[in-house]
Amino acid sequence: MTKPRLQRLMGVGVATALIACVATAALVCAWQLRVYTQREEALAQFGHFSTSIELMGATSSERGQSVLAMTLQGDDERLLGELAATRSRMEILWSELLAVTEEERERSPILQDDVDAFRKILADGRARVDDLLSLPPEKRPPAEVERSIRTIYAAANQARTLRDDLGEILIGLTPDLTPFMTAAMAASDLREYAGRIRSLVAIRLNAGGTPSTAAAAEFASMLALTDLLQQQIEHYATPFIADPVIDRAMTAVTFGYFAGARAYAETVFVAPVVDPAISVESFNRRYSPAVRTTEALRDAILEVARDRLASERDRSLRFAVASLLAAVIGTVVGVTSLVVFDRGVFRPLLQARARMARILAGDLDAAAGRISAPFREMTDLERDIEKLRRQQIELKRLEDEREVMARELRRLATTDPLTGLMNRRAFETEVAGLFAEPAAWGAGLGIVMIDIDHFKSINDRFGHAVGDAVLREFGRFLLRAAPTGSRVARFGGEEFVLALADMARDELYARIEGLRLRLAGTVLLDEPSLSVTASFGVHWVPAGRRLDWDAFHRVADAHLYQAKRNGRNRVAWSA
Repeated sequence: MTKPRLQRLMGVGVATALIACVATAALVCAWQLRVYTQREEALAQFGHFSTSIELMGATSSERGQSVLAMTLQGDDERLLGELAATRSRMEILWSELLAVTEEERERSPILQDDVDAFRKILADGRARVDDLLSLPPEKRPPAEVERSIRTIYAAANQARTLRDDLGEILIGLTPDLTPFMTAAMAASDLREYAGRIRSLVAIRLNAGGTPSTAAAAEFASMLALTDLLQQQIEHYATPFIADPVIDRAMTAVTFGYFAGARAYAETVFVAPVVDPAISVESFNRRYSPAVRTTEALRDAILEVARDRLASERDRSLRFAVASLLAAVIGTVVGVTSLVVFDRGVFRPLLQARARMARILAGDLDAAAGRISAPFREMTDLERDIEKLRRQQIELKRLEDEREVMARELRRLATTDPLTGLMNRRAFETEVAGLFAEPAAWGAGLGIVMIDIDHFKSINDRFGHAVGDAVLREFGRFLLRAAPTGSRVARFGGEEFVLALADMARDELYARIEGLRLRLAGTVLLDEPSLSVTASFGVHWVPAGRRLDWDAFHRVADAHLYQAKRNGRNRVAWSA
């Protein structure tokens, strides 16, 4: 009588454990299938994003081909044929982008408006180019050539907007792709600005004479943007992506483009008299191959991102299949145990169920125990549970890593990457907090604007690497020498800012004058032995006064420029 009852109890126990096992496997399988579906959707959206980047690159290529067609003289048929081929590729990409983004455009009127704007701007630019190409080369006014090129600039800007729209959708699906997308966007922008540098030099060679102040400023802006994008790509590619293919492509850009072609473009653009031997064609022949290294970098980043996303998708499918198989195996083992064994199977199942419950309860330290059953199937079941536990551990590890990355991104958003100081955005947030509590200033509040004297001459004489080193050492000097409690930030370029609360007016001015003298006597860089001076603009108000940051900053900035006008290396403040 006892045995049937025990068998019934055993059946209830085995059935309970079996249900728990199957339910867990089903939950894991359903979750992994959901992840698989998300990754599949993200891969499709990644294709849309990649197409938008290709469209932006093709727009840049069309601009470059248009520049050649409008400025070169000689083989017009060949140039027109190459321009037509470039436009044909553009149309293919455009049609492809329209086809794959139809659903997104139906859901997003903004995206549809951006698509319409791109088509209109591109058509306007092409019409301008075609009007000029219908004229003989000698009758194409340089000013009209430049206006036509700038219309294509606008088309490239609109293509960037489309890219960013699709990028936001993709980030919403897969936030973990953020480093890849940031690097890919930066590489895409680097390709665009490298092309604009080529266009600006072509405009210069075509127009002759000396570059205007506006043209020189625009050219300098393009150089600064490419430098910034290079740093941004290196920042994301090295610590967050770490792929040898991308590293090699980045090295090719550094040496092939920045150290070679871009330096050559700077020489040609700023030369007071353009060498007659340097033509648009000869310049393009030397410059364009290096631009293609930026395209290779962009494509490498996209390819690695696509491969990793596909790998994660496939891994999710494998996990789902493994979970399903575990459920099937558990069922077979359970049925067999009910028919053949009692204690030899029942006890291990109870042990496995207890461990599964611990795992489901969040106890991921529930390691596998010794299996007493004589059947390999029970060992397999325990192994599958251990696999599930390891998967959960891995998922938790990934969540922890994502949190660390999020904290790092938040830190980067408020920190100047070159000097490690607060950036302008973080500083203004700090100052806003001070302004919100004017009674907490103590003796008063002072803002000090600081500008390194003749910094451009340092870059021109020693190069940008030394200039960057000077900025870093200057930031460290301020952190060491500024009065205790100061808030120190890099405001932009070679301009820095201090905020000092609880300090009387005369004490503030004395401290800043002492800071200026100490800087003048400090060697910032041992090799080369280099010292700098700086100009200081100081504005102070007593405690309790409610202030507007923009007005406060304008006064301090005006004093800074007064110090520079008065000969630099001095402190200027309100009388």
